[in-house]
Amino acid sequence: MAQFEDLSNFGDANPPENNEKISEVTTFELAYRHFNNLWADTQEHLADLLKTEMPYDKPTYIEDRRTAIRRTSKLYLKYIKICNNLIKCFENICHPQKRRYLRKICDPCIGRVLELKKELVLLEKSEFQYLDQMLLELRMFPADMEVKIPDYFKELKTEEDKEKRKLLKIHFESKNVEKLQSNSVTKQEKLIRTAMVYIQMIQSHERACRFRDVFYELQKKRIVKDMKSHKENREEKETKTKKEYVIIIQRAWRKFLFRKKLKILYSEEMKFFNKGSERERESVADILEKDRAYIIRRNEEEYISSKDNLKQIMLMHDYPRMMEELEEKIRAFFHQYHELYGDFPTFPTEEEGGSTTMFQKEVERKAEAARKAAESEADEKDKKGKDSKKGKDDKKKKDDKKKKDEKDKKKKGKKGEEEEEVPPGYALKTSKYIPSMLVLLEEYNKTWKGKECFNFDRFDQKLLEMEVEDEVQLMVRLQVDENMRIECDRLSKALRKDSKKKKKGGKKKGGKKKGGKKKSKKKEVDLTPDRSLESLVSELVEQEIITDYPKCSLKDFLGEYNYSGSTKQSEGDPENDPLPCLGDIRRVVNEYCVLPMGSEGIHSGGAFAKSVLLAGPHGSGKQTLVHAVCTEIGATMMNLSSENIQGKYPGPEGLAMLSHLISKVGRLLQPTVIYVKDAEYYFIKKKPPGLKLREPGRLKKALPKLIKKIGIADRILVLGTSSLPFEADVKALSGCYEKIICIFKPDYNCRSYLWDEVIKKHKRQSTKNIDISVLSNISDGYTAGHIYDAVQKTLTNRRLAFEKKIPLSPSDFASKLAEFVPVYEEEHEAYRLWLRKMPIGRQRAGMYETEQEEALPDEEISEEDDY
Repeated sequence: MAQFEDLSNFGDANPPENNEKISEVTTFELAYRHFNNLWADTQEHLADLLKTEMPYDKPTYIEDRRTAIRRTSKLYLKYIKICNNLIKCFENICHPQKRRYLRKICDPCIGRVLELKKELVLLEKSEFQYLDQMLLELRMFPADMEVKIPDYFKELKTEEDKEKRKLLKIHFESKNVEKLQSNSVTKQEKLIRTAMVYIQMIQSHERACRFRDVFYELQKKRIVKDMKSHKENREEKETKTKKEYVIIIQRAWRKFLFRKKLKILYSEEMKFFNKGSERERESVADILEKDRAYIIRRNEEEYISSKDNLKQIMLMHDYPRMMEELEEKIRAFFHQYHELYGDFPTFPTEEEGGSTTMFQKEVERKAEAARKAAESEADEKDKKGKDSKKGKDDKKKKDDKKKKDEKDKKKKGKKGEEEEEVPPGYALKTSKYIPSMLVLLEEYNKTWKGKECFNFDRFDQKLLEMEVEDEVQLMVRLQVDENMRIECDRLSKALRKDSKKKKKGGKKKGGKKKGGKKKSKKKEVDLTPDRSLESLVSELVEQEIITDYPKCSLKDFLGEYNYSGSTKQSEGDPENDPLPCLGDIRRVVNEYCVLPMGSEGIHSGGAFAKSVLLAGPHGSGKQTLVHAVCTEIGATMMNLSSENIQGKYPGPEGLAMLSHLISKVGRLLQPTVIYVKDAEYYFIKKKPPGLKLREPGRLKKALPKLIKKIGIADRILVLGTSSLPFEADVKALSGCYEKIICIFKPDYNCRSYLWDEVIKKHKRQSTKNIDISVLSNISDGYTAGHIYDAVQKTLTNRRLAFEKKIPLSPSDFASKLAEFVPVYEEEHEAYRLWLRKMPIGRQRAGMYETEQEEALPDEEISEEDDY
C-alpha cells in the first residue's frame, strides 16, 4: 500500500500541498489512464470531424444522390464511433467532474447521429440502411453501427422525479395486494381444496404401495433364481468375524468423510482463486464492474459532500459582499443610462436573463453605434476620393440592382406561397446540435486538455471552487435582480411624477381596425384543476391504464444483421428490396424510441419521432421491444389498447376526460410510453364477425389529436403494435404513425444465431454437440418467439439431468417446434405488399422510376470521390 501512496501524485504538474493518503486502491483504479487517453483521442477526432462540417449554417449542395448518401453515411458512422467511445469513457472514468462533462457532450453527439439518420432516410426513402462498403472502408463491424445506450438514461436527476417514481411503485404494490386479496378464497373453499389434495395424496400412496408389492415379489423371484444358478458353480462361502465386518464399514465411512472434507476444501480454494465452476464463479469482468461502481459511488459522495461544505462557507462569508458589489454595479448602470437617455431602463424578467441580458444589450448597443460611426467615416472618405465618372457608373449599377431586386421581390411576393430559389441537388440541413458541441469543445480545451488528475480520478479542488462560485453568483444575481427590479420601478415612477409627462394622443373613439386581432391558439382546458397528482395516478392505476411491465433490456432482443443488404439494394428494384434482420430492427428501434426519449438534451433538438408502429406476425417480438424501450429509459407505461379501455370512461365526456388525463399525467411523469396493442383496431375497415370489442375504433380521432399535441419539451412516445396491419385503412394508419417498422420472419443466418444463443442461455454450455444447421433448416418460417418457446419447453431440468446418458439431438427440438404454426409464404408476401403501400414505400418506388427515366443507356457510372 505504501507504493500506491507514493504514486498518488504521479503525472500531476502541480500537486496539492495537503495530499490525502489513499485508503483503498483497487485493480480498476490502476486502469484509469487508458480511458483518459481514449477520451483525449475521441475529443480530437470530434474536433476534426466538426471542422469538415464547417460552415454548418450554410450547407453545400450535391447534385448526385449517391454522392450525397456516401457523404452522409460516412459522417453518420464516424459520429456513431465517437458516441460509443464517449459513452465508454463515461462508464469507466470515475472522476465526478469529468463524468459531468462527458454526460453533457454525449447528448449533442447522439442528437447529431439521429439528425444524420433522418437525412439518410430522406435520401434513400427507407428506414433501414445497409452500409457494408462504408463499414469496410472505416474498418468497422456491423455491430458497431448500433449506438450504445448510456447508463444515465435510467438515472433520476431531481428529487421530484424520485418521489414520482416512489408514488408509482406504491400504487403498483397496493394494486398487486388487491389482486391477491381478490384471488383469495373463503375458509370453506380452502377446506374443500385441502381435502381434495389429501384424497389425491392418499390415492397416489395407495397406488404406489400396490406397485411396490408387485415389484418386491418380482425382485424376490429374480434373486432366488440367481442364487440357484450361482449356488452350483460357487464354492462354500468364507465366513468372517464381526471385527472384520466392522473394519470394512469403518473404512468405507472414513473414505466418505475424507472425500466430503476434501471437496469442501477444494471448492473454498477455487473460490479464493476465482476458479470455481462456470455457473458459480465470478468472472473478472464482473469483479471490475463492481469495483467501478464502488469507486464511482465513493468519489461522487466525496464530491457532493465537499461541494455542500464549500457552498455553506461561501454563503456565510462571501454572499453579503457579492450582493453589495452587484447592487452598486446595477445602480451605477441606472445612473449612466439616465444621464444618456433621460429615463431608467426596463429591467428584464428572470426568464429573459435579468441583469446579465440588460448589460449585454447595452454592450451590443454601444458596439453597433461604434460600427455605424466607423462605417459613416469610411463612406465619406471613399466618396471624396472617387472620381465623378466612377460615381456615375456606380449609380447606374445600383439602379440596375434595385430594379432587379424589385422584380425578384414581385415574383416572390405573388400569392405569398412561392419559396426562395434553391439550387438543384441534395444538402444536409443545418444542425441544432453542432453549436452546443462547439461550446463544449471550447470548455474541454480550457479545462481538461492535457490535464492529469491526482488521487486516481478523485475530484479537483480548484474546479470545485469555480463551480461553487458560479452557483453562488447565480443565487446572488437572482436575489439582487428581484430587489433591483422593485427599485427600478420606483425610480421610473418617481421620475414620471417629477417630469409630469403625459402620454400623447388619448384613446381614439371609433370602431375596430380592419385587420382585427390575430387568432390566438386555444389553450388546453384543465378538466382537473383541483386534483393532485397522487389522486390522478391512483385513478389511472386502478383503471389499469398506467400499468407495470416486466424489466428486460434491448440486448435481450437477439438477432443478427443483414450482411448482404447493399448488394440487393443496388439493383434498384423495390420489389426485391433487402429485408431487415432482427439486429437491424433492434438498431432502428434504438434510434427511434430509446435514444431520443432518454435525455432532455437530445429530445429538445427535435430529432425524435412522436409515434412508431411495430408490425409483424405473432411471436416476432413486438411486445418484448415495447417492454425493452420502457426499461431502457425508465418510462411510465400507459396502455391505451382498445381491449384495455373497453367499458372505461364511457361517452364523449368520458373520452375527453381520458385524453386529458393521459396528456396531463404523461407530461408530469415523463418519459412516458403510450402503448397501443392491436393498433389496427382503431382504423379497421370492417368489424370482423368474431371480434368481441363493442367499439374497436373508439380512439380513431382522439389518438391523432393526442399525437399532434406532443411538443419538443414533452418526452412522450406513442408505440403501437399490430399483427394484422393490412386489415386497417392504409391512409388513416400511416397518418397516425410517423415511423412504421415491419418485423419479418428471420432468415437462415439469423435463425442459426438464435438457436445458438438461446440454447446457450438455457443450457449454460457450448452447443458443439448439437447440429445447429439442421435446426436452422427445420425452423424455416418460424419466428424468434417460436424458437425461444421450443428451447424453453425442451431444455427442462429433468432433460438436462439425463443429457450425459442421452445426448440432445435436433429431433428433441423439432417435436416441440411442430406445436406452433409457422409464417407461410402468403402471409409473408402480404406484409411486403402492405409495406409497399405505405408512404415511404410509394416514395421509394417513385424515386426508382424517376432515376430510371433520367438515366441514359450509354452513360457509364463513375466512382464517386471520397468525401
